[in-house]
Amino acid sequence: MVLHLTKLCLCFPRFVNISHYCGRMFCLVADIPGIIENAHLNRGLGFSFLRHIERCHCLLFIVDLSAADPCEQLRVLRHELEHYEAGLSQRPHVVIGNKVDLPGTEESADRLREFVGSSSASVLMISAKRRTNVDTVSRSIKEMYYAKCVEKPAGTA
Repeated sequence: MVLHLTKLCLCFPRFVNISHYCGRMFCLVADIPGIIENAHLNRGLGFSFLRHIERCHCLLFIVDLSAADPCEQLRVLRHELEHYEAGLSQRPHVVIGNKVDLPGTEESADRLREFVGSSSASVLMISAKRRTNVDTVSRSIKEMYYAKCVEKPAGTA
């Protein structure tokens, strides 16, 4: 079963520093699609994808709210990460439900929020197509970066 989800790994200072240019922050984001069930057993492209995630300090789990069960997508993804390397799924992360602009996704969004529950992860709902809440995702990335990797520079919100 191929999961219809995208994982974005934020690769931080060990590999690429976040750069500041003209008051803007730039960071490397690795899009690692195509994790399949049992990837931790090197099924599909298993280790090739998981090796990239292993080097990342922070993660964004983006699930498709229009899919049959976004919570199952997230559960399988966390399972694969945890079985590949203990603690990998617990790195600083944000859970993002995408396609909130489509009809009928409100119920999926509520189920996803409930599924994530009171864990330390933030849960954001976005529409990448319409750019709904995309700025909130950018702020979350910035907050994770400063909390995990560096001291926040003076004058940065």
